[in-house]
Amino acid sequence: MAGIDPNRLPLQERAVAEMSPDQYKRAIKKLGLSQVRAARFFGVSDRHGQRMATGHVEIPPSVAHLLKLMLKYEVTPGELDRRFAD
Repeated sequence: MAGIDPNRLPLQERAVAEMSPDQYKRAIKKLGLSQVRAARFFGVSDRHGQRMATGHVEIPPSVAHLLKLMLKYEVTPGELDRRFAD
């Protein structure tokens, strides 16, 4: 048997990009976003953005992945969406 295709694993066994609320807050701060601007950048309500920052809701894996990639490759929010250019 060659390798196991991770896309064929049950969902609960797939690798998930987890991010704690503290990691989320540090990431958006490094990117120059407030909680409100980060919420708008990710297309969620201001309240939902606050809940992600406080840990009342889980940070979606897609948000965690994007933040990690933006930090790694030094991509600013304004480079992805002109509305967030300074």
